Amino acid sequence: MSIRVSAVVLLSGSLLAIAASAPGETGQFAFAPPDSVSYQVSAVTARSRTADTAAAILDSALLSGEGTLTRTASGWALREKSAAISMKRDGETVDDPLLNILVGLTVTTEIDSIGTAIRVEGYDAIIGRIDSSMSSDQATMVKRLINPDAIAKRDLEEWNGRMLRLRGRSTAIGSVSYDTTTISFPNGTEALAYCATQVKDTLRINGILCARVAFTTDVRIGSLCQAIGVELQDICREFEVSDSLPEMRNDSAAQMHANVESVVEVATMLFRSEISSRKISFLMPDRSGTKVPMSMMETIRKAYLYAGR
Repeated sequence: MSIRVSAVVLLSGSLLAIAASAPGETGQFAFAPPDSVSYQVSAVTARSRTADTAAAILDSALLSGEGTLTRTASGWALREKSAAISMKRDGETVDDPLLNILVGLTVTTEIDSIGTAIRVEGYDAIIGRIDSSMSSDQATMVKRLINPDAIAKRDLEEWNGRMLRLRGRSTAIGSVSYDTTTISFPNGTEALAYCATQVKDTLRINGILCARVAFTTDVRIGSLCQAIGVELQDICREFEVSDSLPEMRNDSAAQMHANVESVVEVATMLFRSEISSRKISFLMPDRSGTKVPMSMMETIRKAYLYAGR
């Protein structure tokens, strides 16, 4: 499951009250959701941005939405709709026209029989909303920042990345798997990133076996091994690289470290909750063309309330 904006879902006390530890229980992740399931979500994002030449900016956003996952002839259809979005900057409420454009937007993801996302549709409607709600000059400027195809591609990569890392894997506590991905930075650059997926523990929510899984990603293998407690030579062996490579010296201008802890139903792969943190740093040209060091820290929390589960 994913909410269609950068958002954080606030964990509810009711969810925590019905969760019980289930140490030692094992299973195998499988994408086998019910023929039809619906859910509601509330989300909050906290983000800080800093630059050498400007004061820090603190943003927070609150979002509520709903979704349905329904079986089709070829797999499943996931439909998600943003119901309400609000934002604050440095503690003051902000009327952001871009957020207003997302309210009521419905996005549909086509998923095949084994859980792989095939296509995402619905983001094209953003362009029409921009044209109908803004002046011509403002719409032209905003559309330079919005690429519906790129947003859809990001959704596909996020969904399929989770499927790849979990589907068919054991929930044995402490088990770790590794893979790589490509990270895009706000300045337009990209970097190879190393990922580790680790099962932390198991628990039951309303009697349903779930696993708490940590997804850790870093552009530096050295930082990744420190975060997950694995020896450098061992993790380099997993990625089939040498621990003498320049990247081990952390000399890249663009840096990124992210940690996501998710609670996932084992037998269905429905996500119950998620807590994540991300820190990135990079060089961004200012108006004079000078490259200025910038950094961003983001905290995200997600929880889904499923009807009848």
